[in-house]
Amino acid sequence: MFGVVPKTLWNQKLRADELNRVPLAFNCYLIRTGEHTILIETGGGDKMDARARERMKLPPEPSRLPDVIAAAGVDPESIDIVINSHLHWDHCSGNTVITPAGAIAAFPRAQVLRAAPRMGARPRAQRSRRSQLYRYQLRPADRERPHDAGRGHP
Repeated sequence: MFGVVPKTLWNQKLRADELNRVPLAFNCYLIRTGEHTILIETGGGDKMDARARERMKLPPEPSRLPDVIAAAGVDPESIDIVINSHLHWDHCSGNTVITPAGAIAAFPRAQVLRAAPRMGARPRAQRSRRSQLYRYQLRPADRERPHDAGRGHP
């Protein structure tokens, strides 16, 4: 988590538990401009099994982001832009929700944007791999060609 900083240093400020986990938070931001309702990041989503959720020290039952947003008094259907800073699971897994019929868009009206990928940031072998989880992060229409916020709107 803290790169090359030795645990003996960071553990003084942020204590790890017996499994070496530290408390962190998923932060999603909702912005209303009058013209758009924009959601930045969609968090960890509902795709992890119980064992993975325990390993990450997440609640046993995930709260679906559309439900959380609705409980805060905002209609999830009003979200028309979703921005993911990057496509790590903890930033975009809430783009979709799992239903008995499979993964569906959590915000079906939203245009999904992401930052331009940094080619060369990973070894070539890693760039060519796609995890099973990744395929469920974007709406089906966005899987073929995700919108690229770094190059403008399509």
